[in-house]
Amino acid sequence: MFSGLILVSGLAYLIGKLFHGKGTFDDNLSALGFAVTIPWYLTWIVETFGVVLIFLGVVTHDEWLKAISQPGFWNSFNTFYQLVPVLWYFLLVYLAIKRTQRINLLPSIFVGIVSAIFFGLVMFVFIR
Repeated sequence: MFSGLILVSGLAYLIGKLFHGKGTFDDNLSALGFAVTIPWYLTWIVETFGVVLIFLGVVTHDEWLKAISQPGFWNSFNTFYQLVPVLWYFLLVYLAIKRTQRINLLPSIFVGIVSAIFFGLVMFVFIR
């Protein structure tokens, strides 16, 4: 994850420079570090809760997978807790780039989307 963060910070820095961004790589790295980490904690907390329930024997692994895959509360909750951090991540990446690079709305949205997609690709390659 950290290597992806470094790559994305560099990418955002370089693309930001195309739009006359004034930020530095270090600014991007620190701001994007928070943008990536905060949403990750939301999913981590919920996943840990499920693992604790399985570990304590409250539910089995198969029961847990069945509960979150069938229509109902747990399926909706599972979708919600995974969707909200992704949306929050995109918002935080946009805000981090807009703040660090000091560029206008549309260029910062473009840089944010490209950076977020690149980070997602890095995570996809290394976490499967």
